[in-house]
Amino acid sequence: MELTILERLLLLQVIPLGAPQKGGLMKMRIVDDLNDDIGIPEKEMQLINFKFHENGNITWDDGLTPKDVEIGPFGMEIICKGLSLALPEWDAQEEFTMGHISLYKKFNVDMTLPEPEPEQENEEKIK
Repeated sequence: MELTILERLLLLQVIPLGAPQKGGLMKMRIVDDLNDDIGIPEKEMQLINFKFHENGNITWDDGLTPKDVEIGPFGMEIICKGLSLALPEWDAQEEFTMGHISLYKKFNVDMTLPEPEPEQENEEKIK
């Protein structure tokens, strides 16, 4: 699957949400490989002039072609779960960009927000 720099950065945020914290060796190696494959190595950072700014922003030159990343079934499960869990928080913080939208479409993740839970009324009992 071809992923842009922005999509890869966003995925690095959601993989920890969808990944198990512990498990069998094979599953944890898949999580580790997924992070490595999606991550941006130093050599690539230099090619795209990747910069961290004091205000927390990250910038890069967008001339690099998307990276083709092979993602297996368990990796897809991790990413889709992470995207689903990130959806309400990103929406509440109004952080969505078109990069987010393309990622949800690319991974075919439902972008329907969960219904807010109804407020429970406090009932006072009169004795």
